[in-house]
Amino acid sequence: MKLTNCGNEKFNGIDDMHDVFEGIFCTAGEDPQHDGKYINHFEVEDSKIAENGDWDIDYDKAIETLKNEYPDFDEDQLDVLYECTAKDDVDTDYSSLTDEFEYLEDFEARFKFQNLRGKIAADQGFDAICMNDEYGTSYFLPYGSKAKYLGCSHR
Repeated sequence: MKLTNCGNEKFNGIDDMHDVFEGIFCTAGEDPQHDGKYINHFEVEDSKIAENGDWDIDYDKAIETLKNEYPDFDEDQLDVLYECTAKDDVDTDYSSLTDEFEYLEDFEARFKFQNLRGKIAADQGFDAICMNDEYGTSYFLPYGSKAKYLGCSHR
């Protein structure tokens, strides 16, 4: 599948991203769907893309990833975190997830969940994962993705 990322900064590789997210967001296809000066193109094997929800996610491995990220969380908190991340369920009540999430604005918590969703995918060998966000369906290429970079064009 061909994926496109638009941004206002030159792309230096997924390994070099140090933003809120440990990876980058793309849309399907070759036509940019967002504003930006630079248009970056990628290709990912279909079998290396985790689909919406948790259809392609191994529950036990996902819980292990979440335990590594939040070792002090109890089983109930990990289940809530799983719902918010692996299942990409934006309607889950995450108020039980301690101070780290409790005082965040809703969008900030959702950013953290999306980033964790990318880590879960990467830990399970995926190079991209579907996300439901404010733009509809997008694809997150997490840090460590083996997506093939096809180059950059300018607007």
